[in-house]
Amino acid sequence: MKQDHDYIWSVSREIKIELSKAELWEIISSRNHLEKFHPFCKSNKTISWSNGSYEDSIEYYGGRILGRKFYNWIEGIGYDLKIGDSSGNDSIVSWRIHEAQDCCTVSITIMPYIFNRGSKIWNFFPFFVYTKPKLSNYLDSVLMGLKFFSEKKEVVAANQFGTHSWFS
Repeated sequence: MKQDHDYIWSVSREIKIELSKAELWEIISSRNHLEKFHPFCKSNKTISWSNGSYEDSIEYYGGRILGRKFYNWIEGIGYDLKIGDSSGNDSIVSWRIHEAQDCCTVSITIMPYIFNRGSKIWNFFPFFVYTKPKLSNYLDSVLMGLKFFSEKKEVVAANQFGTHSWFS
């Protein structure tokens, strides 16, 4: 499994959600949770979801299927996972819930594989001009979907917050 230090840069986004930490945890830690709020997720199939072993797959509306293997589960706070395809193109993703005064914030950080290993000089321009804006837009849509579902209790529609060239 790729470790965090194999990657040079990360992309992070967060959003404020009017819900308790426990309620948010219940949403993001449940089986097939992406089907409720992820605007690019066609299906989120469970492979294993018990006894400390958490693994699933996500099929995007664009047809791409990626496997997700959770390797650091922090009950009530968040988790870290590896997401990738069968070609070894794996990214690291971290979800965290932070309690605030009368609400919570949820953050997602991605350490993507694309233009993010090896030479900082060769990868700097493509990462910051191409990868980071694409992933920032993606994360904003996922977090807006989580906020929408959490606060309105309605399942998010496909591409509800706009399309994405990698996943729609």
